[in-house]
Amino acid sequence: MEIKNKNIVESLLFVSSKPIKSKEIVKVINNDEITEKNVKEIIDKLNEEYSKNSKPFFIKNVAGGYRYYIKDEYFPYLEELIAEKRRNKLTQKALETLAIIAYKQPVTRSEIEAIRGVNADYIVGTLMERNLIMVSGRAHAPGNPLLYNTTPYFLEYFGLNHLEDLPKLKEIDEILEGDSLIKKEIGDVILHEIMPQDLGMVPEEEIEEKSEEDNKEVLMDSELQDEENENTDEIDTEKIYDEE
Repeated sequence: MEIKNKNIVESLLFVSSKPIKSKEIVKVINNDEITEKNVKEIIDKLNEEYSKNSKPFFIKNVAGGYRYYIKDEYFPYLEELIAEKRRNKLTQKALETLAIIAYKQPVTRSEIEAIRGVNADYIVGTLMERNLIMVSGRAHAPGNPLLYNTTPYFLEYFGLNHLEDLPKLKEIDEILEGDSLIKKEIGDVILHEIMPQDLGMVPEEEIEEKSEEDNKEVLMDSELQDEENENTDEIDTEKIYDEE
């Protein structure tokens, strides 16, 4: 029976186009010998077998469920097969907007536009069409604007299990440099170009220090401008006396 359960789990994962949760597998098998804990044990054993036999794939826990993934070193051989999908990858603007929503959710469209400085209607609509974000409610603010969150498919798309698995903004450069798969998926976009303080990712003391530096620069610029004005007044006065 154990072998049969393992084969069933393997078959379900093989034909599924999306991650399957443990409870869904238990429900399908529907016998007293299988539990969610057993499912995890079966998947661990399958991964051990795949690794021992140098298989090019493995089972990964992603978006709260399990699905098959190909090992990184075999990705170049699949490029031609998935070329069409790569041509439809997200643009830099879409990724920046998606990053704001992911790190700041739930968030309104006006908050997104305040951070990016441009209208976000089209990009938000595109992200919704691609099932990466969804409307999660309305904000308690004038006009009750819509709130946006990421979807379970967002986790699946980026190979994450929970939102807590999102990298810190300061780590993104290192991830892009070290992970060829992610670099191929999202291109050369550096997400930390979005102001970290806008996403709430910078300690307040750092923001205060930066504000003090900015104030000092403004004060210095103001003093320089005053000196220039004084010099200009002196030149104009000398010119008037010369004309007389």
